[in-house]
Amino acid sequence: MIYLRSTVEVYEAARAAMDTARGLPAEGQTTSFTPAVDAPKDDQGRVYLGLRETDMAATGAGDMLSPLVTGGLVEMIDEAAYEKMVLAWTPPRETPRG
Repeated sequence: MIYLRSTVEVYEAARAAMDTARGLPAEGQTTSFTPAVDAPKDDQGRVYLGLRETDMAATGAGDMLSPLVTGGLVEMIDEAAYEKMVLAWTPPRETPRG
């Protein structure tokens, strides 16, 4: 696994680019990975993402993410940092409508 974190804006731009490259939305799949609004975030608002190396190779994500990592827009983190944050994260609750 490869673990990453970035701002919401960079995460969403990468997600949109990945979706376009993969022809999404398509039947059975609407997006490459969870929208930022539903993804784990830390107290600074950075979004966390874990990707399998095999998925990255198959989808071209590695080629897309490499310049973002090199440019400092996406930070690679270790598994312990990812797990610690994800385990501590509480998903947002829907506000009842009424």
